[in-house]
Amino acid sequence: MVENPPFTKKTEGNFTGTEIELIERFAAKHGLLINYEEGSESELIKKLEKYELHLIIGGFEKLNLKSYFYLLRFFHLYLIVFFI
Repeated sequence: MVENPPFTKKTEGNFTGTEIELIERFAAKHGLLINYEEGSESELIKKLEKYELHLIIGGFEKLNLKSYFYLLRFFHLYLIVFFI
């Protein structure tokens, strides 16, 4: 989790924010446990690449093709991108 209010925020040991609420509702619905790990965007992306994390959140404003690939891989989907 990268702290980026109002999407993600840590106050007094509690994680809050719109993305936190979304992930917690999804986890509750599917019987999943959440383990938050804080870090910088680059640190967490490296862990995601090594399959040490399943998802990173933090209200990211810019997505590149690599970000889309990891997001889609998390949901076991595949995307073919054609460049003209």
